[in-house]
Amino acid sequence: KSARGTESVFTTEDEETMNYFATFAAVSLRTFHIFQEARQQYEQAQSFLKVAHCFLSSSLGEERELVQTVMYEARRLTNADRCAIFLLDENEKVLEAHFDTKTVVRMPMTSGIAGHVVSTGCSIRLADAYTHPNFNRSVDVVTGYRTKSLLCVPVMYENNIVAVAQLVNKLDADGCVIPFTEDDERSLSTFSPFAGCSLRNARLFQFAEFKATKADAMLRLAHTL
Repeated sequence: KSARGTESVFTTEDEETMNYFATFAAVSLRTFHIFQEARQQYEQAQSFLKVAHCFLSSSLGEERELVQTVMYEARRLTNADRCAIFLLDENEKVLEAHFDTKTVVRMPMTSGIAGHVVSTGCSIRLADAYTHPNFNRSVDVVTGYRTKSLLCVPVMYENNIVAVAQLVNKLDADGCVIPFTEDDERSLSTFSPFAGCSLRNARLFQFAEFKATKADAMLRLAHTL
């Protein structure tokens, strides 16, 4: 409307002005998205460097401490509420589940979603964990915790699965549970080799220590005979 309240018609000049504005707005939005993507990639790269440094500086003899470090970094990378690491013991065909509470539970290698990931070698990403037939609700029933979104990926070392990382309930800025994204899955897959190498080396170191202790005991026994 005009200043007098009467109807008026947009002019060609108005249209040209809006076209210039739209072009400027499009360029600005595109620049903003490129900046956001670059910043996200930079922050992710910084996270991976911190993870690598953290793992390299960890003590090889402290496997449980290393597992807690892996869980903390995995949660931080994906903004997950909880995480569990399932170490694969191929000799005994079991999964050794480590939880945030430092509880450790041994279970058959095929148990749950983690067992399914071990069997298939493929990641699983769910908006609602209860929709998957392999999800075990008993832990939720006992604890009163409600598992919703879930991301479960194999932790690899030299193309072999050495563990499984299971992230639960991704949180947004307001603390509400949201689904994990493809970016989360890619980030965790990139994170996996760092964790896999560290976990594998820690287990080999412990095995070497066990063998050395056993050999020393046999040597002492031989000297007494």
